[in-house]
Amino acid sequence: MKNKIYIKKISIIGLGNLSQALIAGLDTAGYKGLIHIYDIDKKKKKYIKSKNMKFKTNIDESIIGSTIILIAVKPSNLKNVATKLKNLNINSIIISLMAGVKISQITKLTNKDLKIARIMTNINARHESAISFVYMNKKCTKIEDGVINELFEKFGSLYYATSENQLNKITALIGSGPAYFIHFAESIMKTFKSFGFTEAESMKYSLELFYTTAYSCIVDDRALGLIKKSIISKNGTTDAALKKMNQRNFQKNIKESILAAYKRSQELSREE
Repeated sequence: MKNKIYIKKISIIGLGNLSQALIAGLDTAGYKGLIHIYDIDKKKKKYIKSKNMKFKTNIDESIIGSTIILIAVKPSNLKNVATKLKNLNINSIIISLMAGVKISQITKLTNKDLKIARIMTNINARHESAISFVYMNKKCTKIEDGVINELFEKFGSLYYATSENQLNKITALIGSGPAYFIHFAESIMKTFKSFGFTEAESMKYSLELFYTTAYSCIVDDRALGLIKKSIISKNGTTDAALKKMNQRNFQKNIKESILAAYKRSQELSREE
């Protein structure tokens, strides 16, 4: 059994949707340490509800002195934030949640001696069920690895990316992934409604369909293709639907859409 690492203080820079999901996940996990949250928008203070959370509109010593500093701003806002982190304690760990932004882009604006990790996660962190991937620079040791694991295992599962380019691919798959599933679920939901079901019924049945199917695939030892094949009867209803999808190159369109997200992630990694 591994030893628990107590993370005394966490700072989050940028209070967008992902940060809100992480905060909710920390609250659900029962995190008792201090959380300093920075955002220039004072209206976002309404999202701070726990006593151990402090809202800031400037990056001060309380933020800079944290064990972990999560940067969750838009890539275009990195420069404004990074200039305030140049004097950061080198024992602190910077975790970038920014899509496509390379570690070298961060060190160029801050300090080359900083311990920096890039992590791609998703909004499922809110319910402790996110898939997260991490890539660390060489300044990070087993100690930082342990601290990062201790934090992100509160949000779900954590895996290791082999390169920053792989992390860009993971961004397109894992970071954006929940939106793809929701987009398809919305299509199913609209069809339920067109068949005469109420809004509430359509949402309930669509989400139950996704949840129970995903669960069945997880506990079933067979490959996905074999599970799908077990549902299809030749010239039956499922066969008719899938033939129509194949005529529209459904799987190819999905792949091309994800590649568009990956391309955008690469573009962000080249922006200075």
